[in-house]
Amino acid sequence: MIRAIFLATLLAAAPAATGQIYKWVDENGRTQYSETPPPGVKASRVETGAAGSAPVAPARTPDWKQQEIDSRKRRIEQEQKDDAAKRQSIAAGNREELCRAARRDLNVLQQQRPVYHTDKDGKQVFLEDSARPAAIERARKEAETYCGR
Repeated sequence: MIRAIFLATLLAAAPAATGQIYKWVDENGRTQYSETPPPGVKASRVETGAAGSAPVAPARTPDWKQQEIDSRKRRIEQEQKDDAAKRQSIAAGNREELCRAARRDLNVLQQQRPVYHTDKDGKQVFLEDSARPAAIERARKEAETYCGR
């Protein structure tokens, strides 16, 4: 008896194990799918691949929102690259000018002459002798930075 139940269960599961699927159109015009075709209806067999194989998920294309986000990200990255290149070219051009200015300032500071700058009110503000060594050191570091010494 148990053997008969086991055999009946095995036979009932056989169509599912083979992976046979049938397709037909019902009386309402809707396409239907099942493991067994209904009697009296013209059904066609649908190939599903090897039995026991995992279904292959269709390749998913990113939706328009993700495409827009990716596009914006690429545009921002390109703008950043362009800005960096522009800054480098400006820096290369300014480097020579900054080098000349640093050497000139260092030369003026080392000559022990009165040094001054003009403040926002147009008044001359002289560099005190006690501040001169620190100013010379700053000018020397700038000259090393911009001139490569």
